[in-house]
Amino acid sequence: MFFSATLTTEILKIGKKFVINPKLIEISPPASTSKYIEQNIVKCTNLNKPKVLEKILCSLNIKGAVIFCNRKKDIDILSKILKKKNIATIIFHGDLIQSQRQKALNEFKKGENKIMIASDVAGRGLDVENISHVINYDIPKNPEDYVHRIGRTGRAGKNGVAITLITNDENKYLKEIESLICQKIKINNKFKIDLKENSKSFVDEYKFDTLKESDHIPNFLKR
Repeated sequence: MFFSATLTTEILKIGKKFVINPKLIEISPPASTSKYIEQNIVKCTNLNKPKVLEKILCSLNIKGAVIFCNRKKDIDILSKILKKKNIATIIFHGDLIQSQRQKALNEFKKGENKIMIASDVAGRGLDVENISHVINYDIPKNPEDYVHRIGRTGRAGKNGVAITLITNDENKYLKEIESLICQKIKINNKFKIDLKENSKSFVDEYKFDTLKESDHIPNFLKR
């Protein structure tokens, strides 16, 4: 028998090559999302995005949260930004050595740190109990990644919440996600931030001289 948590086209080809007369058994459709996950969209701008995230984290009762970024270099910078706001996080991405990833995972599982900032390496196969929230700091450009990311919560019959931050120029990615999962994702205005009132707090406090080269500047600062 051949088991896989995710059946991509490549995995199916391998299965057909090495398994005699294979039969496909699926627990749920590939693009389905759990009915136990409450999905939300939060509108923001690139400038007030960190402040919106801070408000979300300070407003919710989080048992465990995974924050997803699209780029690994943004994970480290976002962690530093939150640390300046006294919000402790651990990071998890493919550039860490195995011992670092295992240490981070153990701390997260034990609840020593409730917030993990991760790349899509954590979107597939990460099975940790008591993840109450998944936050897409960056909306995934591949709609299937959205399904895998939010699937870290709402597991084993438990309720979960998925929140995706989105700017106006990212609406095309939202439409692709909604088309894939065959449902509209509701907009949550609870965490709306007035840009004029809050942009200064982030831009003025961030230490730009900590960046060694312009290539290290994250997407939300470049735009």
